[in-house]
Amino acid sequence: MCWLTSGEDPFWAEPRSCRLLASVDGPPPHDRLLVLGIDPPAIGQGFGLGGTDIERIVVASAYVGDTIDPLPTLPVHVHLLLIRDEPNELPSVFAAEDLRLVSRGTLVESRAAAERMAESLGRGREYAS
Repeated sequence: MCWLTSGEDPFWAEPRSCRLLASVDGPPPHDRLLVLGIDPPAIGQGFGLGGTDIERIVVASAYVGDTIDPLPTLPVHVHLLLIRDEPNELPSVFAAEDLRLVSRGTLVESRAAAERMAESLGRGREYAS
């Protein structure tokens, strides 16, 4: 589908492949949210998750009025949100209290594009293919 990276946050700069798990309704001002499976997973310890890795993340458009579903032409800037209490089954609607904003990122079309963005933070050479 796409790749997740960040040109702003070194933690999220590592290129991660994304697969769409669900499209759900979100709290205002976000009409739709995408739930993405990410690979490689992110280390959850810094987010209070102990030894649990982050294998899925919710993304919302970073700009009010923009939509994320259908996915617009890439690249697209997004808010990265964690689900507070990971449910076994994804709901069709998330309330604001269900999600925690952790950073901003960018969805790009290829690993190469993600690596270029990561290199802008001086982090790109650390990642294995």
